Amino acid sequence: MEESHLWSPCRFRDDGFSDIPNVHDHFVYALAVHLERHRLVLHTQYRDGSGPYPLIDIRFVGLVAHHFDNVAEPSILLDIQEDTPGGVIEQWAERFDRLKNHGWPAVDYVDRSELARKLASRGVRGYRVMGSCGVDGFVLATGVEYRLRREAAEPG
Repeated sequence: MEESHLWSPCRFRDDGFSDIPNVHDHFVYALAVHLERHRLVLHTQYRDGSGPYPLIDIRFVGLVAHHFDNVAEPSILLDIQEDTPGGVIEQWAERFDRLKNHGWPAVDYVDRSELARKLASRGVRGYRVMGSCGVDGFVLATGVEYRLRREAAEPG
């Protein structure tokens, strides 16, 4: 596999699930968030079989908000599914309601439906990051892209 320093857009099937790259059963071995640049990166590696094991970085750009439960080792992805901001907001309604008056997300809004409309008008999409083990949650961002690597990332 050839390493790429260039990021390519992720593609999703009609049902919203990831098509390219396929991250099913990839281990999330690290994640990094750059708050001021509005980016979140999942560093993943497929580890089944005899190898070599592909390394894929998934980068969410235009990051508005994210939340993950069960961030622990091992974390294995089931899939990433693209959705509307409203779909994500409704699934995690309690979190949005509880944190609304604490500046999260950093958008001025009256209720969840207004938040969903504002985010959609800004080109924000919802992404469900589904784990079969470990990390599980969502990302609200304007896009998601990927790249291949030869060596594991060393965040931090």
